[in-house]
Amino acid sequence: MRYSNKQFPAPLTLLIGLFVFSIGVFTIRNSRDILFGTPLSVQIASDGTTLNDGFLPFSGNAGHARTLSVNGRPLTIDREGNFSDGLLLSPGYNVVEVASENQFGKQSVRTYHLVFDQEHSVARALDKETYRY
Repeated sequence: MRYSNKQFPAPLTLLIGLFVFSIGVFTIRNSRDILFGTPLSVQIASDGTTLNDGFLPFSGNAGHARTLSVNGRPLTIDREGNFSDGLLLSPGYNVVEVASENQFGKQSVRTYHLVFDQEHSVARALDKETYRY
């Protein structure tokens, strides 16, 4: 029996290599939610900030999240994962927890500790003389 060392032509080898590489990239890109959870970014006041306004607007992106909640209250998200809402803060210390969960059950949670200083808020409003009798 004779042994022949037949090789694929160079263009076919390159095409097969590109195909295998693209399948690998596709698999890794789509499995990152399974491995690492949903990417969650929130635009909100910095953790530990003292605020003079009782209304806290926030927005962000929750990637491929199925559910999103703020302090346990569900929020709606659009197809791209964008969300926008606001909270009324209690006087004093407040904890704001933003949590998302993807279709695989992986959770991402961001926690913010904020202080609402109501006394300075009222004093600031009176200094502006917005109330006329």
